[in-house]
Amino acid sequence: MGTRGGCAEGDGAPSLRFSLDYEGSIRPFALAVGDQVHIGRAASAAILLDDASVSGAHVELTVEADVVAGRWRLFARDRSRNGTGIMGPNSGSERRRLSSESPEELFDGTEIMVPLKRKSVHAAQDTIGHRFVVKLSDAASVLRTSKPVPVTPRPPVGRGTSQAGGAVSSSKIPDEIPLPAPAMSVTDKPKIDLSALPDVYDPITGRGRWRYEARLGEGGLGVVYRAVDCTGAQGEVAVKILKRHSRTPHKDARHAFAMYRESQWSLWWLHNQYDERYVEESSGLFARYLEDHTGFSEIHPAGFDAKRAMYESPAFNWDRDAPMLPKQPYVVMELVHGETLQNCIDRERRVALAPGRDELPPLSVEEKRRVLFEAALALEYLSRFDLIHRDFRGCNMHLIDRDGPGKVCALKVLDLGVMICACAGQADNRNLAVQAFRRRGDTEENRKRYDWLPWEVRGDDGPAVNYSQPAHSFDVFSFGVLVLHMLVGKKECRVLLDELKTGASMPDSSRLGVSPALVSRMLSANAAERPPPAELVAALRAAVEPRPEVPIRSVAMAPPEVHIRPVAPARSVAAAPQEVPVPLAA
Repeated sequence: MGTRGGCAEGDGAPSLRFSLDYEGSIRPFALAVGDQVHIGRAASAAILLDDASVSGAHVELTVEADVVAGRWRLFARDRSRNGTGIMGPNSGSERRRLSSESPEELFDGTEIMVPLKRKSVHAAQDTIGHRFVVKLSDAASVLRTSKPVPVTPRPPVGRGTSQAGGAVSSSKIPDEIPLPAPAMSVTDKPKIDLSALPDVYDPITGRGRWRYEARLGEGGLGVVYRAVDCTGAQGEVAVKILKRHSRTPHKDARHAFAMYRESQWSLWWLHNQYDERYVEESSGLFARYLEDHTGFSEIHPAGFDAKRAMYESPAFNWDRDAPMLPKQPYVVMELVHGETLQNCIDRERRVALAPGRDELPPLSVEEKRRVLFEAALALEYLSRFDLIHRDFRGCNMHLIDRDGPGKVCALKVLDLGVMICACAGQADNRNLAVQAFRRRGDTEENRKRYDWLPWEVRGDDGPAVNYSQPAHSFDVFSFGVLVLHMLVGKKECRVLLDELKTGASMPDSSRLGVSPALVSRMLSANAAERPPPAELVAALRAAVEPRPEVPIRSVAMAPPEVHIRPVAPARSVAAAPQEVPVPLAA
């Protein structure tokens, strides 16, 4: 069990101080109105339980200030799939299931069981999960503060309903229920503007689905948030919400289609175990998409392939024929922890300029080889589907499992927003949902900004195309640029690319597991000369996997002496063909 953030004390805000007793280990907390902490398996949980039977955010704890009674009140709500147990402090109280619909008040001595039941590997019957006992003194519960405290009145539980502390007296139920106030201080600025987000969970009414916790980043298509599914179906996820590119929502339909398409690449192709091209280990290199809420799944025609044929057709007019879609299109993805590969690459330059920074160390040579090897495996997997990522660069890749001793960094490829299939006619398709980066290298600024784009896509030497054959040539060029980023740095790479195109020699890249000659082929002006991903995988596998040692057998004694009688030289004859086993008839 581990303790995380969310329980820091001493920030000056009025708060309730309490603790949880877990098998004799006391965990102190200080919660203010509007704060939430969780017990669960997610990395963000205040109390982290490494138990497969525990949900990511299993139990939610909150506090309220009861100004009328002059005391703090501590509440808990079940957020799990398999339930949370609760038992009041009074003698004779029975264990029961904690409510998942409305928070229940906790008192000193209340016992929380996480989960309510779980299967035991040593017994045929269910067992009780982890037990926590609430420690809440009368002195700590008294509301003493000179600062204004936001009050969140709570509609009382129905008459006779049992709470964690016993039955609620009907005499304590007010005649009028005041309107609920926001669960945050009116003087504090909210971290996230919830007004523009879809299906926001309302803790007062219980409506909605997503509790948005942080803004993770922004790309060309949308803004990504970390969120928790309050229905318990998905747990902690990443929600990517479409940005408004036009004042007229109708004109954003092609961007919504791109978001729909990226979710379907994952759901129906890369992560579809029923597809004959599916490889489980390789699919794990890509972030998994979980749900599509763009509106395209519900409209004609039926089926992903049929929709692509219609909406990617060169004859389709997005300004005239675009469909009407939901107000806030979005997709739901697996939440990928760690940090971007580009941030790791840039850190090597930052540490050189400012040593002593408190952050993870730069990538070692062994880690760079491992990352490049897994990136090559990702491209090899895409080639099985004739898919072109077209945005294969460090900012769209995450490194996970790198923040611990002895851990090997692992790669996750993100953002399939501009990925297309290399079908017939796509190379020159001028449909706005397909062409994406055409002529992005037409200025000096763009040439540096879009350095991962192949020469033919930039349109430097002739008419620009979406990609050239072979289809892998686009992403292999981007892979070569990634090698240069690791080798010399991002800014230096942009200068080096122009020099290489005019005949400069390639720096020695052999320490990264790829020869200079191989990198030169990746960046060739002739797309046909760029090596296939399988060749990159073979080269890097030799660099990351140790060669097996050939065992040397020790000889206990000298071999026996053999006498050979000379014979006449034999006539040269053709070698007999080897026997080929004949398969049995079925």
